[in-house]
Amino acid sequence: MKNNGKNSRPPGSESDPVSGLGRKRLLKFVTLFASALIETDRKSVHDLRVASRRLQQILRALAAPSAAKDAKKSGRFLRGIRQALGKLRN
Repeated sequence: MKNNGKNSRPPGSESDPVSGLGRKRLLKFVTLFASALIETDRKSVHDLRVASRRLQQILRALAAPSAAKDAKKSGRFLRGIRQALGKLRN
């Protein structure tokens, strides 16, 4: 099979826009998580909670049906972080 089309790269490659968005959201989440550990002001907590929701959305979108168990596990992890931060925010 010849690779000559624009969509011929595998879904996990650098050029896949959805995967790129996932990497961007994961990087933002990790950065904000580290920032929230250092400074616990309302803005950093809010930004981290928003980033975790957006990361969870993209993880659901990228999850293959065979990886549903892993997607649920990561979703529970992110939800737990949001719940803990909600107490801190209030």
